[in-house]
Amino acid sequence: MFRRLTLGVRLALVWALVVGACLLVMGTWVAQAVERTQTLNADRQLRGVAGRITNLLGAGRTPPEVQALLELGTPQLEVWITTPAGRAHWGVQPLPLPLPDDRTGFQTLAAPCAACVWRLYTVKTPAGARVRVALWQGQDRRLLHRLRRNLWTFGPLVLLLCSLSGLWLTRAALAPARRLARATVTIARQGHWSARLAVPTARDETAQTARAINTLLTHLEEALQTERRFVAYAAHELNTPLTVIRGRLERAVKRQNLGQIGLALTAVDELTALTHTLLDHLRAETLAAERQPLQVLPLTAQLLEELRELRPHLQLTLTAPRELQSLRSNEDVLRLVLRGLLENAGKYAETTVQVSLAQQRGWTAWTIRNDGRPFPVELLARVGEPYLRGAEGDRPGYGLGLSLTRTLVTQLQGTLEFSYEAGYTVATLNLPALAT
Repeated sequence: MFRRLTLGVRLALVWALVVGACLLVMGTWVAQAVERTQTLNADRQLRGVAGRITNLLGAGRTPPEVQALLELGTPQLEVWITTPAGRAHWGVQPLPLPLPDDRTGFQTLAAPCAACVWRLYTVKTPAGARVRVALWQGQDRRLLHRLRRNLWTFGPLVLLLCSLSGLWLTRAALAPARRLARATVTIARQGHWSARLAVPTARDETAQTARAINTLLTHLEEALQTERRFVAYAAHELNTPLTVIRGRLERAVKRQNLGQIGLALTAVDELTALTHTLLDHLRAETLAAERQPLQVLPLTAQLLEELRELRPHLQLTLTAPRELQSLRSNEDVLRLVLRGLLENAGKYAETTVQVSLAQQRGWTAWTIRNDGRPFPVELLARVGEPYLRGAEGDRPGYGLGLSLTRTLVTQLQGTLEFSYEAGYTVATLNLPALAT
């Protein structure tokens, strides 16, 4: 039942229960403190009177003389003196209760009525006299009873006021959160992923929530854009081989040329390889967040050997320090990134591809150099953009491959830069080492 209530109502109820419990505890403590104070004051007064009587008796005074000297005819005090020579009692309000036994010290005498409460103090003198002094506490007990009655009378009213105030405060406090929820639902229903929530100026939890939702919307928008780019890339890249296959098959059908069918099958194989590449990149984007420690040097050497088998005419070199720390990353994703960079370098190299590894300040860097015809500076600055291709007609150029590679590098929280130095095209890949 409690879980079915709204958060504001639950907070208000909890607030009311806490305030009610505090009020009950505080009221009980105050009542006990008042009662203890009354008892202490009464004991102090009784001890003082009994001490004066004891002193007078020790000085040889008789009970009547003690009464005359003390003038204790007040309505609150009752005094009994018992000596070997006789007894004495004075006071205007005798106790409505029988006196207890002869034990000394303080005692509380109470009748069924609320005001019939007395505090009794008994002391014995060395001479054998017994002094009893009683103080009526009816008035104090009436005040204490009234305090407790007021507590139970006004406690529920205070509890109700606390509940209403707590409900108002929680609703006021949760109003910004409700506005954020409505705005988020509106964005989701309309599909306006580029929209952002208004962040309050106050530095509170609402502002933090709004910023967190905006960050989530930013990542969601980037994911949707990545998906749209992937679909566009796939459609763009698959269109060409499909057109070639269709043309060759049409010519083979018209001319009954088996050679054209063989060329079409070759194009089908290329299309299959391209499809697998696209699927690998799509799978890699989902695996980029899954990381584990891996050794970068064996992985780089393995990929360089694969390139050597594909392009045996190239001179391939690998330079790395003696000790390399492990890198926390996703091996499948990193393999795709390095393979794409190495294949691209081998495609455009004339004779040489140089790979060097370095680590410093929490980063692992791959520097891949290849000789060959240099690319214009304005083209190097745009490497990795979709559909960007070089001017050479016999080579595909920088197209889908490097664009997807750059996307994967971003998923790995790294950077990828291209430059031209002393006759070499240089690709520099930097990945954070991250904690292992």
